[in-house]
Amino acid sequence: DKLYNKDKYPYFLAVKFEYDQFELILVNVYILPSTPQHYNSEYWMCLEVILEDIAILHPQSIVVLLGDLNARLGPSLHDFAQKKGIPGEFFESHLQWLSRDCKSNAAGLLLVSLIFKGNLQILGGKDKNYIYPYTHHSTNSSSVLDLFCVSRDKADLFSEVTVHLSDNSDHQPISVTLQGCSNLRPYNMADRWLTKKVEVIQNKRLIWTKVDT
Repeated sequence: DKLYNKDKYPYFLAVKFEYDQFELILVNVYILPSTPQHYNSEYWMCLEVILEDIAILHPQSIVVLLGDLNARLGPSLHDFAQKKGIPGEFFESHLQWLSRDCKSNAAGLLLVSLIFKGNLQILGGKDKNYIYPYTHHSTNSSSVLDLFCVSRDKADLFSEVTVHLSDNSDHQPISVTLQGCSNLRPYNMADRWLTKKVEVIQNKRLIWTKVDT
């Protein structure tokens, strides 16, 4: 059975970028809020399996998980240490992560479980006191819904998250910079990384379809 299926799971897109120096797999996700009739609890299970397959088949790749997950983590990720199912050592090893959002939800716990199992880290700021700004504004409230998670052992290759102001959507765009380290950067720092190949995920064994670049 296809894991990535545009009819059943229309909100997942995984893209593999191959460079001369490294390989990066970007998983872009939109998970509906739990209230609409179109919400499917299988989305989280599907996402977990995708990340498991990536870890098995591409163990050296830099993995980036990002998007609107509708997961609220509250003012501190470490508040979830009180919840069952997440080992305490996860919170001891994950950097402090703070946000302006004062509420958490069930999807937030699912996300914490996912990043624990996937050995990911949620990016915030380089300063431990950095407070993640709101990324979503509605008529009645503001929240942090748009997140950027990366392979934990590669997190230091990325800049802190920047949330940009925009009137084009009720979500604010976020960005980070892949800074790389000395063994990943081009020899001439004025050069750009050379993209060798770009592919899109097709199914649960991570068969990829080439995309013209």
